[in-house]
Amino acid sequence: MKRKLSALKDIFSMFTAAVMITSGAGMSVYSLVCYGDIRTGVLFYVAQALIYAGTLLGVNIYWNAKVQQALQEMELVLTQDAEALISEPRSARQPAARQCGEGWGANSEAN
Repeated sequence: MKRKLSALKDIFSMFTAAVMITSGAGMSVYSLVCYGDIRTGVLFYVAQALIYAGTLLGVNIYWNAKVQQALQEMELVLTQDAEALISEPRSARQPAARQCGEGWGANSEAN
């Protein structure tokens, strides 16, 4: 369900970005045809549409790349840990018994 909602959010954001860019281009053409130049308000709208679309798509791409990188790093670490556990003999994995005097306060004189 969460994945479906995320995909729906991505589709909606890309759709709105495309609508903003298309409407900005349409307004620019209309202003150029009707008035002979592109009005200041239309340029402001086009600039805002490009900023909106760039922000939506850029953040989405950046976020997805960072998440993929983090997942790959975690998978690599987990694979290396699993291989290390498999390759070690069982006796090497068990901790050695503590000697008398070892523990939390054993090195307090060294500090």
